[in-house]
Amino acid sequence: MQSLIPSLQELSWRKLVLLFETLTMRVGDDGLHYISPKVVLWLEKIPDYVRAGLYERCLTAKLALPTLMHFLAVSPQFAPTAIDLRRAQRFNMGQLFAFVLKASSALENELRDSGSGAATITMEATPPTARRVFSHIGQPVQSASSGTLHRPQSPGPSVAASSPAAMRKVLLQRVKSALTALRSIDATANVWFNDIVLLQATSLCPNLESLNISYCKKLNASSISNALTNCAGSLTQLDLSWSGVTDNSLRALTTLTNLQFLAISYCKNCSGPGISNLIESPAMGQLLSLDLKGCTLNQARLRSGSIRHLNASHSDFSDNIANNMAIPNLTELNLSYCSHIHDDALSRLINRSPHLRVLDVQFCFHLSKVAFSAPELRVLLINDCKKLLDSALRTICSECSMLSEIQARATQITDDTLRIICQYERIQVLNLSRCQFVTDAGLRMLMQSCPYLRDLDVSFNASLGSAETVQMLEAFCHRLKVLKIFGCTEISPVSVHTLRTKNPDLDVSCATSSLDWAMFTAIS
Repeated sequence: MQSLIPSLQELSWRKLVLLFETLTMRVGDDGLHYISPKVVLWLEKIPDYVRAGLYERCLTAKLALPTLMHFLAVSPQFAPTAIDLRRAQRFNMGQLFAFVLKASSALENELRDSGSGAATITMEATPPTARRVFSHIGQPVQSASSGTLHRPQSPGPSVAASSPAAMRKVLLQRVKSALTALRSIDATANVWFNDIVLLQATSLCPNLESLNISYCKKLNASSISNALTNCAGSLTQLDLSWSGVTDNSLRALTTLTNLQFLAISYCKNCSGPGISNLIESPAMGQLLSLDLKGCTLNQARLRSGSIRHLNASHSDFSDNIANNMAIPNLTELNLSYCSHIHDDALSRLINRSPHLRVLDVQFCFHLSKVAFSAPELRVLLINDCKKLLDSALRTICSECSMLSEIQARATQITDDTLRIICQYERIQVLNLSRCQFVTDAGLRMLMQSCPYLRDLDVSFNASLGSAETVQMLEAFCHRLKVLKIFGCTEISPVSVHTLRTKNPDLDVSCATSSLDWAMFTAIS
């Protein structure tokens, strides 16, 4: 292995990863991967950026506990700032937390009983895989990382120069120090993350800034409330989607004074008043983004001076909630699939949101004559609002001159509205699929008058595709990056080939046969 070291800097990243996985990893009887003790010394010889990359790769692999402990104990400057456990279903993070807590307790007891610093750690109560970590540990790494990982200072002297008892003490201190550097844990749907693991994680990682425990079915509401108090001063992002949190749990979130992002989507045990009490709390003054997707919002009062992004899609968001809503600094609003919102209430809500930039009301089937003024609106998503009249769209486009993206699939939009859109020349993304009132004349007008148009979807408009329109597409296709013409049977394969020839960078999506057309029609 030493003979390989001089050539490591000349190897590509892919080859380095392959070399690392081939030469240094072995599989144990339990099916997990273990790292050879020699790897720790080998890692000292390779460049810092490579070592950091390999380390982060290890955290998401099927690694056994000793592998992670080796890294934490011997290379503390490469302590992770983030651990992604979504792909590590066989890695029991609770073993690490349990080991550190039990070893710390044993160390404190022996120090108290002996009154000496030369204590030994009793590890019989810890998992067998955790006990193997203290064998064959090399010298601590002296170089600093050039990457983005946290670099805590070395907590003690060289391990090799100490007695076995002192060595265990130093290594334990290093592991605990590394855990305090942890800033983010993503345990989405992790089968090992239960109440005990969550409490241990938040107690050993007091500097957590981001915690995602969505879809963790083994967590109960009281444990979540108790655990979050351990990192109340540092947590800024929290995802509790599909969890068992209740109104009492939401009340406990008021201790998170620095929280900026909160997701409680599909938390069916939370009520509208409970959500109202949370966001109206003075402690939530830093909250910028709130995800209420699929929640029960009946009788909710959504009032906040700090929230910028609100997602209430798939919820029972109604006219009454819209009329009582007061979020003046709102920049992004998602009400897609909200079947209880109507024209007047939505119009008044948007008129009270002067800074709104993104509006998503897709599949809001009751919208027909909605009209509003949003001078800063950039993105309008109205797909499948089949009752929305063209007159309403003309009013919206006239009052929202900053629009750069419009998703208007299966609406009643006509060439008259397209003429207004062309006046501002800002449109970059436009979806007109299944818009039966759009004609070849409107499409030609778009190609001529919208110099910044990059993404155009006119799929399943069977009437489009006259010879003049095809010529116009060929003449201006150099502007486009994406063109979708599924189901446009009047546009021949020869024309599609010509488009691709004139603009090799153009992504043309089409169905050139009756079989493809039938398939895409069925899918849509």
